[in-house]
Amino acid sequence: MNLYHWSRATCLKAYRTGDIIVMAETVEEARQKVRDNVDEFLKEHRSWWFLGDNLDEYCREEYKDFMGMLEFDITLKPDIIASGTVFITGSE
Repeated sequence: MNLYHWSRATCLKAYRTGDIIVMAETVEEARQKVRDNVDEFLKEHRSWWFLGDNLDEYCREEYKDFMGMLEFDITLKPDIIASGTVFITGSE
């Protein structure tokens, strides 16, 4: 199992800097895990985009833009942290 790290993800820079870190066997599995879990992240961090479990029709364009940036971010080659240890320094 490796950690796959996309630093300074464009999709997370709208309001702050952010990284995406995923534990997976392969980079393709890591990318799929990101896709599978992004809506749960958004429901917590962009809750105003949702009405219950559904996307608010007024936020569809923002959601579409975010998803486009996310897809761009995860197509980039991630850092592979085989040791399973991550040290992150710095601030927003």
